[in-house]
Amino acid sequence: MIRRATGLMMIALIATALLPGPAVGNEVVEPRDLPGCEWVAGDLHVHTWYSHDAWRGPGQGDHNTDESEFYTWSWEVSDERDLAQSRGLDYISITDHNNIDAQLDEAWGTGDLVWLPNYENSLRGHAQMHGARQMYDNGDDTLADVERVASELRADGGAFQINHPDDKDWQNAYGFGFVPDAVEIWNIGVWAYEPPAPATNNHEFGPKFLDTYLDAGHHVTATGGSDSHWRSTTAAQGIGQPTTWLCVESPDWQGLVDAILDGRSTISHQPPAHGTVFADIRTPAGTLGSVVEPGTTAVASVQGAPGASLKLVTNGSTTLAEVPVTGDDFSYEFTLDEPGWVRAEVYYEDGGEIRRLLQPLCDAIETNLTSRDPISSDGFAYCESRLAVVGMTSPVYFERPEADPTTTLVYDGDTAARAGETATFAATLTGSDGPVAGAAIRFVYRDETHIALTDEQGRAGVEARVLGPPGTYTIMASFDGSDVYSASNHTQDFKVTGGKP
Repeated sequence: MIRRATGLMMIALIATALLPGPAVGNEVVEPRDLPGCEWVAGDLHVHTWYSHDAWRGPGQGDHNTDESEFYTWSWEVSDERDLAQSRGLDYISITDHNNIDAQLDEAWGTGDLVWLPNYENSLRGHAQMHGARQMYDNGDDTLADVERVASELRADGGAFQINHPDDKDWQNAYGFGFVPDAVEIWNIGVWAYEPPAPATNNHEFGPKFLDTYLDAGHHVTATGGSDSHWRSTTAAQGIGQPTTWLCVESPDWQGLVDAILDGRSTISHQPPAHGTVFADIRTPAGTLGSVVEPGTTAVASVQGAPGASLKLVTNGSTTLAEVPVTGDDFSYEFTLDEPGWVRAEVYYEDGGEIRRLLQPLCDAIETNLTSRDPISSDGFAYCESRLAVVGMTSPVYFERPEADPTTTLVYDGDTAARAGETATFAATLTGSDGPVAGAAIRFVYRDETHIALTDEQGRAGVEARVLGPPGTYTIMASFDGSDVYSASNHTQDFKVTGGKP
């Protein structure tokens, strides 16, 4: 979605001038790869002149725009390729509106880049179709249609992403009734570009939108995208501003999609050649997107941002920790004792100068947002002293392992008795986590049924009179299962000897 100028450019310039001038990009950042997982940099949201809201330029011919909209002059596919390579990117994803014409362009697939098939799908709110090599039928754009389109894309090896949720179109149409694979939490690299400056972004909204899914127990990946459309905005909204880093297991477009699906992503405000920041969280299970048990020690790291602040965000969009980044290569250990998630943000504080300048505006924004939109009740970055955000990560998850539902039932009662005497029918039920107490065990012997509950050791037993005549019969011990455990049974031969009939 193109971000048109909607406010005062001067405020954006003042805001930028008042920033502390973060010392970013003085040294080349080399992200630490994992065995079998290599970090690559790229942009997941790039437009060309094939989009409907872009002018092709003088003498090119255009079915959408003309010279009257000269400011929408856009790049060709080859231009975006060259820009991507000059900015140090490893992959490119052309995401024109509702078409894959770029994939037919002669420049597609050329250069030293991985090309991710894609397009931006205009539903009731925009979506990114990562891995799309064909167009998908949106039907009537209902929630059921969204579910179907996403399922079809995933079946073809793709991933479905909600774009720039701060426009509220998606939320107003579908709420949180649909769970995506990813959310574009960062659209346009410069956080100072938001109302009333020359862009419509509320940068604080996207991360909180993602957090709503995370709080509900879903694993959803965080991504960023420049949403680059026009030549005129390339300096501040060109390809790689922001950059999404993906840790890929294979150097092809499917490897990119798999990294998105697995949550192996982190975002920096600039591409590598412009001086970048790299933030990561490592656990014993791997990098971003990994799952460990509560209480496990994890390590957040920041490269290339000395003097910044590292903020760890957890359940309910609350702050788990906020610490200064004290060097070019900084790390911080932490843990989460209860189930939940943790993601990282890296930013330079503006010292509150801009908040003081715009205090009346901030008060009005916060009052308005609190009354109508709890997700973004904290207002805009102007009002949060967070205009210089330079890095954000996907979460890692702290979850207790789900109990294995498999159970084992073993008959361990009497196996023989004289006819007419009393015998003990008994069995012990265990699960992967030990004995199962309070479970109903059924014993069936010669058309007679007896039921007993298991004790703390998982054992249940009943006393039953053994019927003759002498012979070998069958006892069936069974557990019907529950909401937690699966059913199981055990058949045992039972011998009846001579005695009372």
